[in-house]
Amino acid sequence: MDCIVYQKSGDETTEWEECEDLFIDPIDSNEVQTFESEADDATSVKCSSLRIEFGRSTDFYGRIVIYSLEVWGTE
Repeated sequence: MDCIVYQKSGDETTEWEECEDLFIDPIDSNEVQTFESEADDATSVKCSSLRIEFGRSTDFYGRIVIYSLEVWGTE
């Protein structure tokens, strides 16, 4: 399943940029999956918003997939 993560690093006028530090490759399963960022706190840019685009919202059999999302970070 294709998944792309975008981030904004400023206010509402800032354009969405693809987040290079976070790679999400979900597996079609019933298990809870965790994806961690490769970002280094010293060199990473702080973001104010995340956008995750999934390539499709159904599985192989046409069932709707429901996602639970938690984003943890620091200020």
